[in-house]
Amino acid sequence: MKLFSIFNIMLILSVFYPSAVDAQTRRIPAEWEPQKSTWMQWPRASEASYRDNFSGIIDALQEYEHIDILVASESEKTAAQNFLAGNGVPETNIVWHIIPYDWAWMRDNGPVWIDVNGSLIVQDWGFDGWGGVVRYWNNDDAVPPHVASAENVSSESYSLINERGTLEFNGVDALITSWPCLSDRNPGISQDDMEAELKAAFGVTTVVWLLSYPPGDLTKGHVDGIARFINEDTVVVARYVDQSDPDAPVYEEAATIIQEAGFQVLRLDVPGKVNYLGSEMEANYTNWLVANGVVILCGFGAPEWDNAAKTTVEGYFPGRDVIVTDVRELWYNGGGVHCVTNDQPAAPVTTGLSDPPVPDNYRLCFVDINI
Repeated sequence: MKLFSIFNIMLILSVFYPSAVDAQTRRIPAEWEPQKSTWMQWPRASEASYRDNFSGIIDALQEYEHIDILVASESEKTAAQNFLAGNGVPETNIVWHIIPYDWAWMRDNGPVWIDVNGSLIVQDWGFDGWGGVVRYWNNDDAVPPHVASAENVSSESYSLINERGTLEFNGVDALITSWPCLSDRNPGISQDDMEAELKAAFGVTTVVWLLSYPPGDLTKGHVDGIARFINEDTVVVARYVDQSDPDAPVYEEAATIIQEAGFQVLRLDVPGKVNYLGSEMEANYTNWLVANGVVILCGFGAPEWDNAAKTTVEGYFPGRDVIVTDVRELWYNGGGVHCVTNDQPAAPVTTGLSDPPVPDNYRLCFVDINI
């Protein structure tokens, strides 16, 4: 038995049914486009220390759009509601979902939302706990189809391992991603084959590969801590003010790769490090979340640096409020605002399609073929 991927099937269909493949329009909406909601997974007991940071994100975000929050049981829902209330966070724009999950980092195990011919659907990629750095992840791996069911949308499954935190889209035709990350999760696959899979799945024509990651980064190079699109042609890349820092070359290399790929590159300073619980952590501000009318920005308890980053990001997103919220406990444990959120685009997200619709007798799926 051999599992044929979406790429293999599309190649076959392009020979026998070329109109079916040509007709399909696939696009990952950019984060700054209209959204229906933001999804989160409430921190369970093993991650209880994150809850204050979650409260800050939820408090800021729910003034601008709905928040869908996963909890594992009715009792955990009640406890989460009580925690928010105790922190002075009103439940004004929250929908709770009782769905099994393991960890709080829904950016990575949650859905990839894609517009296929003007209909929003969920992509369900494999998730293996960031290459097995956590003890268990089976519930996390099963979250996307649960979300699709809750939203009453279709889903499509992929055999490859992927994490949304290492996928940065411009909403048109380009993806920035990390070869160290994806090759670690999918040993044995070539970069060319992986690129073909990504292009077929996401409908992009350009894949920009970052080739390095900061030493000690357990994700092995999630792009949302390195480089972010702010429009279809412009990418913001973090820059260490202290160029002698051992992490600095990673960001310089990324800026060069992205610029050579034809994009305008702007730099957002990492001004220094903050001390938290006895550890030195870089104040990296690229891990923001864009939502309806707002950008939620990581804060590091350093008012001068936080305010300077806020002013800079306001220039990237004119017309949107920028709210800084403390993420030091999250950052200490490996992520920020973007890492614990999963934005759902509004639907429909595509207009003016020039391609004809997919024929009724065509359905893209995985099949097992005896060979």
